[in-house]
Order: sequence, then structure tokens, then C-alpha cells
Amino acid sequence: MKKSMISIGVVSSLALTIFCGAVVVAKDNADNASAPPPPRPSAHHQLGDAPPNNEALQAYQQQLAGQSEAILKTAADLAINTDGLELKDIVKAIGDKDREKVHELGLTPPPRPKDKGHASNKPNNKPAEPGKEKPAPRPERGEAPGTQGPADPAGGNKPAPVVDGSNPEHAANSVVISGGFSTDPQDKGRPVVLIAAALGVPTEVFREAFSGVTPAGLDRGPTDDEAQRNKAALLKVLAPYGITNERLDEVSNYYRYNGRNGGTWPKTQATAVVNVTDGVVTGVTITNPGSGYSSNPTITVMGPNGKITATAALSYTKDFTTNGSISAISLQ
Repeated sequence: MKKSMISIGVVSSLALTIFCGAVVVAKDNADNASAPPPPRPSAHHQLGDAPPNNEALQAYQQQLAGQSEAILKTAADLAINTDGLELKDIVKAIGDKDREKVHELGLTPPPRPKDKGHASNKPNNKPAEPGKEKPAPRPERGEAPGTQGPADPAGGNKPAPVVDGSNPEHAANSVVISGGFSTDPQDKGRPVVLIAAALGVPTEVFREAFSGVTPAGLDRGPTDDEAQRNKAALLKVLAPYGITNERLDEVSNYYRYNGRNGGTWPKTQATAVVNVTDGVVTGVTITNPGSGYSSNPTITVMGPNGKITATAALSYTKDFTTNGSISAISLQ
């Protein structure tokens, strides 16, 4: 009799346990069914954007450098504080205030990132478990280990370009020349240093001559009467230096521009390449000295190991094509 009672008790406990377990499972399933589904990743997370081509970024930077004077003047007209801002940020600030002003500057839009069209998850920065690290990919045929391109049999294996973390628009082993078109505040936007050099007189001599002139403004040329009076005032000081009426007209007309509409005097953007030997920057070679620089441009040299300070030396001549050109770039 006791054995029967014990058996009944064991069976009853087992049945109760199974019943309770079924109730818990059923409740969990009900909770899961009522919970909202996890959010689907947005298209922004599904599709990745490839960074813009470095050449396109440098071309955009050079375009901004060529229009730097007009950009800064437009920013000043709109009372935009440009302290600490790069040219691309100043252009964005101008567009935020008055989009038409950006169109008047004649700037092309900045390069857009290329859409990969594939799912692009954020890189997994979680360190791999010991012993489970992924092996480095084998180089393709004709590709040197540690590079991302074919081996260069003539110049050795060149490491793939890296990007400076402080400014992702400056690629390694590159030279970016920006600015260099500022004028002295006392000259009120006129490239006096270039005009004086083209005439073959010291800058201070031309400033003295110009002090007797009644300016017509940057947005229009002088009337006939104004031109005659101004020319007489200029030649009074310049004639002793051998400046003729014809040469004065030639130089004045060449460097006259409409500053109100964002125009500038004629100029050519300079270009240069960096020289690297065994991973060390040894110098900079000027490939185009440019012209029309009225102030020292900013030289940004990016070597394999980061940014290097460099300065430019300018040359002023009577020849319009070489006046205000870069004669040398020195590493500091």
C-alpha cells in the first residue's frame, strides 16, 4: 500500500512539474509574440558610401584656392566670421546665408561620395579571440606584400596612400597649394605688388603714385575724364622710372577686375609633387610655378608619415605669365 502511495506521489509531482513548465513556455511565447519586432536597418546603414576620389578632392581644393580672394570678400560682405575656417567651410557658410552668392562665385559643387550599392556595416573593432585572427589576404600576382597595388619594378614598391587624420582631404605623398591671393589692406583689394612688379618699380613707389589717383572702384572702369586725371597723377611719379603711357595702360588693364561680382585678376594655380626616397620626404618639385600670387600661399606637404611644414618663395617679374609665380618650395 505504501509503495502505491509513493508511486502516485512521484507521478503527481512529475505531472505538476511538466504542467508548470508548459505554462512558463507558453507565457514566454506569448510575451515574444506581443513584443515589437526589432527595427530594420535603414538604407543609410545598409548602403555604404565610398570616399570621394582624392584627385577630385584636390581639384576642388585648388578651385577654392583660385577663388580664395573672392570667397573671403563675399564672406566679409555677409559678415561671416572666417577665423579658423577652411575655404570649403567658408563656402558652406556663404551658401547657408545666401545660396545665390555661391552661384555668383562660379564654383562647382564639391565631389560627392560614390555609392557602393552594397551592404556596408560599420567595421567590427572588437578584437578577435586569441587564435581566431583572420590571416592577412595574400597579395595578387605582381603585387608586392604590404601594398595595395602592383609592384613598381622601376621605383620600388610604393605603399598605398594613407590619409592624414587631421584633414582627410589631404592624401599622403601629395602637395596642396592654397591661398596666396591676399592683398595689403591699404591697397583696398588691388594687387599693387603685382602691378608694381609688372611696371618694374618698387611697390612703395607705385603706392606713392597711386595716392594722387581718384579710384573708380573695382566694379567699373574710370570715365575718360577720370582716366586722364589719374594717368597724369601716376605718370608724374612713374615717368622718371621710364614708365610710358602705353605700358601703364597695358599693366592697368591687365590687372583691372570686377571685384563686386567675385572676379579676380588673371592668375594661374601652381602645382607641385613630393619627392619620397625610402619612405622619407626629401623635397618638393614644382610642376607648374603658377602666376598672379600676391601673397605667400599655404603649402601642405603630406608624406608617408604625416604632415610636413613647407614655405614658398615668390618671384615677381615684368612678364605677366611669370609675375607672382612660385620660385621654390622649402621644407622646414
